[in-house]
Amino acid sequence: MLSSAAHMAGDYDLQLRSGVEARRRFPNDPRALFYEARAYAALGRLRELDAVLDESLLLPAAQGWEASGLALHITAADELLAHGDSLASAAVLERALSFYSQAPPALNAVPRQQLALARVMYRLGRIREARPMLEALLNEPAVTGEFRLDVMAHIGFVAAAGSDAGTVTRIDAWLQAPDVHTTPGQATEFRAALAAARGHRDEAIRLLRQAVSEGRPYDIVKHTMFEYAGLRGHRLFEEWLRPKG
Repeated sequence: MLSSAAHMAGDYDLQLRSGVEARRRFPNDPRALFYEARAYAALGRLRELDAVLDESLLLPAAQGWEASGLALHITAADELLAHGDSLASAAVLERALSFYSQAPPALNAVPRQQLALARVMYRLGRIREARPMLEALLNEPAVTGEFRLDVMAHIGFVAAAGSDAGTVTRIDAWLQAPDVHTTPGQATEFRAALAAARGHRDEAIRLLRQAVSEGRPYDIVKHTMFEYAGLRGHRLFEEWLRPKG
């Protein structure tokens, strides 16, 4: 909690100290690496960030989930992009793709690993490769509930990147269906991200506010979410991001 609060308040040095202390006290908890990586990325300390990313490649993957190192590379890349370093962000993504494309087949067959790899490709602009990976996931028995929601939203994001307005409209309508399994505000936030990805900034901000009013947490991800890149610098978005209280 301290690490996230410090980051949202822009106190990245405090976040870094929190991460270092968390790792000292809980050396087997990979979350400390995420705290450190976010702080190093925000501070532009790329050498230290590289060291944390190297370490993350050794982390074992929990059964049924993507590799922690892959998730951390995506997190770090989004953080770098949010702080204006698009070249370093792309380099982190390329590094992740190079490493995990050579991962054991059993790991890369895990649906959540496939989603993470598709998210990397999408961020790198490789949407012709990302989209069929995402669409294939819809046939996997494990892709149900909120996981299916995540996959469908990403199909929408990739469609927006490819100017496929028909698919974007279809996904947006699906996200509003009453039988979609979602935690409070989650589907609405995905709609906000979809609107932002299409360049509809005012609609995206309206939906973000609605998602929070529905119960979606205001958390650390908001200022780094890849789809919100086009909202950065928008007065209403920056006001909404600013910590209150």
